[in-house]
Amino acid sequence: SGGTAVTMSGTHFQNGASVMIGGNTATQINVAKPTTITATTPPGAAGTANVTVMNPGCSGSPLCAATLASAFTYVAPPPTLEISTPVLDFGAVKIGKRRKRSFSVRNISNQTQTVNPILAGPFQLRSATSFTLKAGKRKTVKVRFVPTTAGPANGAVSISSATGSLQVQLTGSGVAR
Repeated sequence: SGGTAVTMSGTHFQNGASVMIGGNTATQINVAKPTTITATTPPGAAGTANVTVMNPGCSGSPLCAATLASAFTYVAPPPTLEISTPVLDFGAVKIGKRRKRSFSVRNISNQTQTVNPILAGPFQLRSATSFTLKAGKRKTVKVRFVPTTAGPANGAVSISSATGSLQVQLTGSGVAR
């Protein structure tokens, strides 16, 4: 998410140099001496990122800029929500009949989050489509399966908040009466 203090070592760094990490400009750049630069990382996606230092007035000389591939690693933030199960299986349900299942979502962060369940497939949410979850609290999400045709049915409930998302797979089978 950025905001990490980093130190780069090299040669020929000049005052006014810029630093790019993963293609984004770092902040609080300080050329402490010609062999050391400190900076604060910009936001970036989880994974490795190239680091480029470019001296001011760069005109293509070998002392102008340098890139070190995969020199910084962004770490994904820890999850802030957890679900009680990754799969809800409704089993065999007669066409036109209904079966209910539920799972819980727990906020494992230290702040209130708005949670948005989004449904895909031939299933129905019985709970509110969006809810607020205080730190450490849990809420039950209710799902219903009412098959209209015979055969297997698959879907998912995506649970998302400002800090990430999780998914509960939904399975069932419609059977003739």
